[in-house]
Amino acid sequence: MPYAILIWGQRGVYIHAWPGRPTISGNGGPTAGCIHVSESDAPAIYGYVDARTRITISYPW
Repeated sequence: MPYAILIWGQRGVYIHAWPGRPTISGNGGPTAGCIHVSESDAPAIYGYVDARTRITISYPW
């Protein structure tokens, strides 16, 4: 899986490219927790994040 960013190692949850529309767990997407981003956005997101980058996920569930 190219451009995958591990965000929760114990559960195997990643931010990664997805060939369909972007999804997040809980909004009808085919995921067990991963956050899917468009294939065109994935390289930029991956290039921005390093080992010290704090990722905060906010979604109005």
